[in-house]
Amino acid sequence: MSSVCGNADGLTECGSRYLSFKNKLTGQPIDETNMPYFGYSYDPSTGEAYLDPSQAAAHMVVTVTISLELYPTVQWSEDVTSTV
Repeated sequence: MSSVCGNADGLTECGSRYLSFKNKLTGQPIDETNMPYFGYSYDPSTGEAYLDPSQAAAHMVVTVTISLELYPTVQWSEDVTSTV
C-alpha cells in the first residue's frame, strides 16, 4: 500500500499505519488490548501480527485491516485462517 504514495517505506509520504482486527466468524472487532486472542497477537511497536499455533483455536478466521492515518479510506484487508 505504501508504494502507491511514496517509496514503499510505509512512512515517508503515506504517514503512519494502524492495524485493526475482526473475528470474521462472529463479526466482532478484536481490541488489541485483549490480545493474545486465540493465539493471535500484535506488537504495535513493530507493526507485526503473529500467530502462536500452540494457543490457536481449532478453526479461527481473523480479518486484519491496515489503514493509513492520513488517508483513512485507503485500506487493505486480509483474512488470516488458523486450522490446527
